[in-house]
Amino acid sequence: MKKLSCEMCGSPDVIKQEGLFVCQNCGTKYSVEDAKKMMIEGTVEVTGTVRVDNSSKYENYKKLAERAFKDKSYEEAGQYYEKILEINPDDWEAIYNKGLCSGWKTTLLDFRIDDTVKSSKNAFEIINNLEEGKVNKEEIINKIASDINTLVVSYSKAATAHYNKYWELQSSAPEYWGRLIQCIDVEEYALGLISKSINQKNKNVYIAILKNMIFYCCEICETRKYKSGQNQYGNVYTYQWYKSELRGPIIQKYNRYVEEIKKYDQSYIPKPIKEKKKNGCYVATAVYGSYDCPQVWVLRRFRDDVLDERWYGKAFIKLYYYISPTIVKYFGKKEWFNNFFKDKLDKMIRKLQEKGIEDLPYNDKKFI
Repeated sequence: MKKLSCEMCGSPDVIKQEGLFVCQNCGTKYSVEDAKKMMIEGTVEVTGTVRVDNSSKYENYKKLAERAFKDKSYEEAGQYYEKILEINPDDWEAIYNKGLCSGWKTTLLDFRIDDTVKSSKNAFEIINNLEEGKVNKEEIINKIASDINTLVVSYSKAATAHYNKYWELQSSAPEYWGRLIQCIDVEEYALGLISKSINQKNKNVYIAILKNMIFYCCEICETRKYKSGQNQYGNVYTYQWYKSELRGPIIQKYNRYVEEIKKYDQSYIPKPIKEKKKNGCYVATAVYGSYDCPQVWVLRRFRDDVLDERWYGKAFIKLYYYISPTIVKYFGKKEWFNNFFKDKLDKMIRKLQEKGIEDLPYNDKKFI
């Protein structure tokens, strides 16, 4: 005879309780007959179906996972959720919570909130196939959106603190912008989850996410500087800004988020987004969404290098700047306005580029 040990985890701590032998380590239960067979030396042939009851083990892992998660021991909690999935691969809560644990292990150098997003998508695949009324899908959606928002806020605060500490380094602003773009991408997923059914339970979370997105957009469009050297007068700083060709889409997102919040709170006053000073090109700026993008750079060069060097060009510029602000004020956000002018401007810009006018970042020669 050999000493009885658990076949599931190998623990020798197996005690008889209420007619069954129970592993004190993992909770696996064995009948008296199974226990006898396990204690016989050598090979034992077992016929029929042998069924191991893992229910206690399953519940134990759940308790241990919840306890570890509550203690913020996310590595340990994730391991327990993995064990739960080994017993039941279709446990949607374990699938999601495992990804949530991974998200909480995010650092500035290792963005892992994407794992939470992926796990929520996998969980929804199972949830959507459950019988009607089996789970409260609305509550699950609200919880996941709230969880993701909490993760992103924590990450963005760390990113902002890091930038504020190391802003003098040339690499700090690009790193900061990149991290905020990650925040926007993930928050948009959370918005999408609850946007189809806004109610009193999720409205506050929805608005909170929108306000966070507005903050990220403002931070991305803020002009930054870094320490580029020294001279006899002291430190020399160079200014930089987020990729000009991408500022337009960020500004468009900002405007969309502000409009969405105002559906629920007309008194809301957003933080203004900072755009580089505009010296004209009102129609092109309205069409392309930014004063700093390749298309508008071409037109600004054409204005300064070609039109402004000729008397009739100067006259056109003055007339354009006299009437275009009013036109854009009343029609700049109309879809027909953008469609009408975009086609014509695109053709004009292509011709100017063929003549050698570049679409690289550009500083105006003078203020109009």
